[in-house]
Amino acid sequence: MRIGVVVSRLIGGGAAQCVVDLANGLAATGLHPTVVCLERMGYLAERLCSRSVGFIAPFKRTGHDPAAPFRLAAIFKEHRFDVVHCHNWGALLDTVLAAKLARIPAVLHTQHGLDYGFDNAPDHLRSRLRTFMKTAAVRGVAGVATVSHEVARMVVREWHVPECKVSVVHNGVCLAGQDEGPGVRESWRRELGVDPSDVLIGTVATFRPVKGLHTMLEAMALVAKTAAHAKLVLLGDGPLKPDLEATVRRLGLESVVRFPGWRVDATRLLPAMDVFVLSSLSEGISLALLEAMAARVPVVATEVGGNREIIKGPNCGLLVPPQSPRDLAHALLSLIGNPTWRCELGAGGRRRVEEGFSLKRMVGDYADLYMGLLH
Repeated sequence: MRIGVVVSRLIGGGAAQCVVDLANGLAATGLHPTVVCLERMGYLAERLCSRSVGFIAPFKRTGHDPAAPFRLAAIFKEHRFDVVHCHNWGALLDTVLAAKLARIPAVLHTQHGLDYGFDNAPDHLRSRLRTFMKTAAVRGVAGVATVSHEVARMVVREWHVPECKVSVVHNGVCLAGQDEGPGVRESWRRELGVDPSDVLIGTVATFRPVKGLHTMLEAMALVAKTAAHAKLVLLGDGPLKPDLEATVRRLGLESVVRFPGWRVDATRLLPAMDVFVLSSLSEGISLALLEAMAARVPVVATEVGGNREIIKGPNCGLLVPPQSPRDLAHALLSLIGNPTWRCELGAGGRRRVEEGFSLKRMVGDYADLYMGLLH
C-alpha cells in the first residue's frame, strides 16, 4: 500500500513529530509512506530515518499559492498513492483539491488540536472564515481521525462532520530508549546549575498563549515562598519569550527559572526533571506529556482536552483547573514534599502509556483505517 502523508511544516511541534513517527512506523510494518512537506522543514525531516520512507521537500510558497494544488496533484499521480493522509488545517485544503484532480481513491484527514472559541480568537471574522472553509473541505475526505474524543466532538459540532466518518486515534510515543536517565539527569542538571538536592520542575513547549505559561510562572512564585529548593526549567522558544522573561523579573524568579532554549533532544532530557508540568488552556493530545510519562516523570496537567483522556485512573498523574496558579502551586507542593509519591506517579504514568499510548498501537490503528477506507 502506498501512503502519501501530507503536512504543512516539519519544523517542530507535536503534530509534526507525530507525522515523522507515523511514517517511520508505517515503513517498519511493510507499507510504503512518502512524506510531502508543503512549506517549511527543519530538523524533524532528518528523523525520517527509514529507507522505505520517501520524502518530498517543500514546493509551496508561504501563504496563498493558487498553483499549489495542481503541483501537489502531479506528485500524487506520479507516486500513485492508494491513500493520502493529511494533517491539520495547513495541509487540508490543498490536499483535498489535489486528490480530486489526481483521483486518489481515499483521503484521510487527522485533526490534532482544538479550534479556539470565537471569543478567544484574535480575529473573529478570520476564525469564522476558517471554520467555514474547514467544513467545506472535509466534505472531500473519506474519513476524519482525531487525536482525542474532545477533538472528535469539536469536528462533529463545529465542522458538521457525520459521526460515522470520525475515528479517534490517540497519539503514541516510542517506549524504547527511555532508560538512559541517570547519566543524562546528572549532566544536564549540572549544565543548568541545579543542585542534586533541588526539585526540578519543567515543561517542553512552544511559547504561545495557549500553553498558559504565565500561569505556571505565577504558580512557581507561590511555590518559591515555601520551597526554596524548587527550580523551574522552560524548554522551548516562541513569540512569548520576551514577555515570559519580563514576568520572571516582575515576580523576582530570576534565580528560580531557567530558559535553556529549544532543544532537539528535549525528550532525552526529560529524566532530569522531578516533575513535568503542562499548563495549557487547550490540548488535543500532548506528545510532551506522553513522553514525560513514558520517561517515568510524574506529571501535573490542566484538566482540558485530551489531558483528561491521558491522566485517567488512579496514580498516573494529577489534574488541576486551567488558569489557576493557586491550584497548580498546591499540586506542585504536594509532590515536592513527597518523593515517594513522585516515584509512584512516575511508575503509574509509564504503565498508562504502555497500556494505551504506544507508538506501535497508533501505527496499527492508522494502518487499519487505511485498509477500511480502501475496502
